[in-house]
Amino acid sequence: MRLSGIKISPALLFTLFIAGCNPDSGLELRTEIRFLYEDCLNYPVKHTSTIPTNINNIKVSLIKDGKTVIEKEIQNDDAQTSVLINDIEPYNKYRLNVRAQTKENIYWSGFAENVEIKPRSKTFVQINLTREKALTCADYINNKRFMHSSVRLSDGRVLIFGGINSAIRDYDIYHLESLNKAEIFYPYKTEYADNINTGIIAGSSNTLDSKMVSGRIGYIYEELEDGRILIAGGIDRADMTKNPDDFFICLNENTAFVYDIEIFDPSKNSFSVAGRLKTPFAFAQSARIGSKIYVFGGIIPGFDCKNPDAGGINDKLITIDISGNTSAKISEETNADTSFFAGARIRLAENRYLFYGGNREDGFILSQDGKISKITFEVSPDFGSIIPQRQYFPEAFELKSGSLYLNISGYYKFITGRYYIRITSDQKLKIEPDKLAGETVFGSSNIMVNNYLFQTGGIRSIPFTVSDMFSVSKINPSGYETSDNSKTGVEKLKRERVFHSSVKIEDNTFLITGGLYFNQAQEAIILDTAEIYNGYGLTDR
Repeated sequence: MRLSGIKISPALLFTLFIAGCNPDSGLELRTEIRFLYEDCLNYPVKHTSTIPTNINNIKVSLIKDGKTVIEKEIQNDDAQTSVLINDIEPYNKYRLNVRAQTKENIYWSGFAENVEIKPRSKTFVQINLTREKALTCADYINNKRFMHSSVRLSDGRVLIFGGINSAIRDYDIYHLESLNKAEIFYPYKTEYADNINTGIIAGSSNTLDSKMVSGRIGYIYEELEDGRILIAGGIDRADMTKNPDDFFICLNENTAFVYDIEIFDPSKNSFSVAGRLKTPFAFAQSARIGSKIYVFGGIIPGFDCKNPDAGGINDKLITIDISGNTSAKISEETNADTSFFAGARIRLAENRYLFYGGNREDGFILSQDGKISKITFEVSPDFGSIIPQRQYFPEAFELKSGSLYLNISGYYKFITGRYYIRITSDQKLKIEPDKLAGETVFGSSNIMVNNYLFQTGGIRSIPFTVSDMFSVSKINPSGYETSDNSKTGVEKLKRERVFHSSVKIEDNTFLITGGLYFNQAQEAIILDTAEIYNGYGLTDR
């Protein structure tokens, strides 16, 4: 379908009214489907209230403790379809699943968590439905950003925060400015008769009134036991130049490091200061064990990307103790074995963590008691003179529990390919090349959903050539197998992007936001577009 000459793709918004009646007479489900047409590259058309004529039926399931309690199929007879459901226990909170089938046998689906059924009352549930086994345009995020983060909160909402929203080019220098605005993405919303907020639409995001204490990039964040998010470190603004020798980028003396530690409280939708660092850092790694967050490495003021060994790398083991609930205690201890930056973290069994990459050829392990032990790599001769573990910004994913991991999307003098990390019985780390890898990219967004690894976007080559790649790898006990687009039925990204963010919003669904690409003049174009991948029918098997 085309509108005003613009190619558009559909997204469904499902609205469900649950009218609580006399318990003996059952509950009435009243449904309405609203269609949103939009193009990922242009502004969306507003919602309409007409059910698309190609929708055949709608299946509604109420689930409690993992078991389906009620499942009803609603035929699309008119714009206000309804069905009566009997024998449902009120006051319980249910998961609500919805699937809409078109006449072309294409399915759209979505969900809502903790839907409370109240007798003699109305429950309003709004669910964003996305096309199964496909990418669907989501509503625009409110702020352009890249190198940001997305975190699924315990109530199902997604917090989008941090990152850069201004990158102005001045010859070979990019002037970067961070963003202190955060926003919440709502995959669904549930409200009751006495609590109607029409300003929130499922499948869209709202900017929070509470701003971050500081905008930042290159920061660390950890989710606390009570669902709050702690954020520390990073850079507020910087001038960036490309380094042709080794490190991907150089930051000059105009770099402004962030000292404040802050906490986001989902129950209040607000940020607050929790402490102040003694040594500021950026591009570090961290791990939370109990009430303590351990921060390792990172660059600090005085860093010289052309000679990183000369100084400017944090050699302090920083511990942030948040047992005080609202305030953090910060301690530092010099430890040269942990001085690395832009590396990777792998969570091992028994609440241990492996750290490697960046400027180091070895690695180290953090044990549950907070102790550090150094560990060495044995590199396969297939790599020749390449030092594969010296990658900047790699990511690693578990393939076989506790012993086999896949390293992906790193950079060291050039864009590097995937490789395996095997942890042997004698606690040695062996690196072997991955011969299954397809396109090699850097700065992609990578996410594991059930037993599937999804890789989206990234930089194909330098000068910056940004990819619209969408690859799927199915994990199995011995490694993984790749699936191209023809096998999965998944098209490419609607928009090529790099340094974007992906976050799981359901067992089979994830949200892609922001990022940037470069035009022919190598100007950075920052994105506020978003896409959703719904793997129902693929990842749920």
